[in-house]
Amino acid sequence: EFTKCKELVHSLKKIKYKFDDEEKEQVQKYVDLVDKGKDFDPRLYLLLNNDLKQRLKTYEEAFHHFATNKDSSEREYKHEKTYEEIMEIKSSQHVNPDSSIVLINHESTRTGAPMYLQDFANWLDEQGVEGILFMDCIPNSIYKLNSNIEVAYHFNDHDTLLSILDSCNPDIIYGNSLCPIVENFHLYEKYLSKTIMHFHECTQDIVSYLIDKQYDLYVLLSKLKNTFFVADKIKQETLQAVSDVGDIRSIEKKSYIVPEFINQERVQKINENQKRSTNKRPLIGMCGVKSDRKNYRLFTSVAQRNKDFDFVWIGAEFEHDVENLKCIPQTDNPYKLFATLDYFFLTSTRDPCPIVVLENMLLNNKIILLENNIKYTHDLDKLENVYYIEDHYNDAQAISNWIKENKLNTKPNKTNKNKDYILHNFTSPRVVGDKNLMELLCFTT
Repeated sequence: EFTKCKELVHSLKKIKYKFDDEEKEQVQKYVDLVDKGKDFDPRLYLLLNNDLKQRLKTYEEAFHHFATNKDSSEREYKHEKTYEEIMEIKSSQHVNPDSSIVLINHESTRTGAPMYLQDFANWLDEQGVEGILFMDCIPNSIYKLNSNIEVAYHFNDHDTLLSILDSCNPDIIYGNSLCPIVENFHLYEKYLSKTIMHFHECTQDIVSYLIDKQYDLYVLLSKLKNTFFVADKIKQETLQAVSDVGDIRSIEKKSYIVPEFINQERVQKINENQKRSTNKRPLIGMCGVKSDRKNYRLFTSVAQRNKDFDFVWIGAEFEHDVENLKCIPQTDNPYKLFATLDYFFLTSTRDPCPIVVLENMLLNNKIILLENNIKYTHDLDKLENVYYIEDHYNDAQAISNWIKENKLNTKPNKTNKNKDYILHNFTSPRVVGDKNLMELLCFTT
């Protein structure tokens, strides 16, 4: 952790950003702490490392936006708490001792799995569930939770998380995606039998967090109360991965498919952004952070090869020299930008059941998917203008050939098939099959 901190501090110092005085002072404190080396309590490095990563990500992706929009409400993306304030919050947290369910977030970002957890918490509250505790990673103003929901923070620190679980002893623990329980599940032995893990990642991403890979995954799945997967292909891949370790029949019996969804409140917010296209040329968009998994390089290469189309990446800025490609940093309301698109083009290498695709279907956008980059199988017969590009091998030229052959255009969809499909299938959490979600959560229906 000390080495990671040194690397992160070095990265912060190199960022081409004009820090204001407060930020300069904060970064210098990190430099001083790291320079102290052995004099600094090693147990605090995990917290420091997480805070540094959050700051680094924020500055890299949004500094230009903040520098030019000082009064924007979108400064919420900035990590507004100082290190001292975080330590104060960390040491003074008190939670309701009668919590019935604890929802553990894995990342404080406006991305798929964390947004799912926000919607899921609000949905539980709307079903009348009492004693909901939402455990976020760090203090932020990203999530809009109902007033009945209690919030605490684990800071990716096992002692903090265990202390809070001990103090409330919940009936159910709901681990979202790759939360701290996954990486060090042995520390949570006494809680695993009441823990439900909901995996939004592909199997290779899950096992990358484990030391003994397939063996650890087998042990974890065996001890969990239930395991939820967002797509059947992920479930089957995971079961196959652990089948060589031992008998998987008991694991299979308590494994379920629970896809992503968009809660009604967010559905209304998205629908406020009326679909509009006044583009002279087809506008093709993608959304996400700058990462290899989101495949921004492929998107850039495709844009470079298709000068007759306009391209926009929403949610991150990165350097490029492509005239027909525009990058827009993170925003509180990406839906107004989605509403301007003619096509949403998912370039991710791995995105099991991406909420951003559901959001664009809700806006009745045309959708372009790549073979194998999405694991949830949508019923194409119920949709309009949703395409799969086969045999592309992440080859920008092959994808460009497909774009030219299919004569992409600015004409809107003739029907509301895509929107109706989402409204009927993805506006509340559900278990694929005949099981009832509330019963699996041990709540009466």
